[in-house]
Amino acid sequence: MWDKDQDVARSREEFPARAPSSAEPFAANQQTVLGPSVVVKGKLSADEDFRLEGTVEGSIVLESNVLTVGGQGRVEGEVEAREVHVEGELQGDAVAGERIVVSVSGKVSGDLAAPRVVLEDGCSFSGQIDTESPVAEAAVKATA
Repeated sequence: MWDKDQDVARSREEFPARAPSSAEPFAANQQTVLGPSVVVKGKLSADEDFRLEGTVEGSIVLESNVLTVGGQGRVEGEVEAREVHVEGELQGDAVAGERIVVSVSGKVSGDLAAPRVVLEDGCSFSGQIDTESPVAEAAVKATA
């Protein structure tokens, strides 16, 4: 008729693990991801690494973290982070405390300011590069 042990075993198969609760600590190597269907209008800021696969129309500020504009990501506005990686599209200026990397699939239309700037062969870039700005110099002194 009714077998409790069999029902418990079936329940464990259907629901093998629980999702982490919001009380559990955020691991240092994790990053927040905004998916391709997400559109944000306004200022976005965070205190963790961030990967954008959606669209942001406004500014992004991650002062001491890494921003990755993924292959499907698009930013129309200013960006400020410790590191900026562009695999998608950035229309606006970017300032980084350590470095900016525009990958082969990246498209940037705006000025870049960082102590180190990497433009991979094949990327699309239109703008100016400043590796000696006050922001870039302050970042170099802070990491030394």
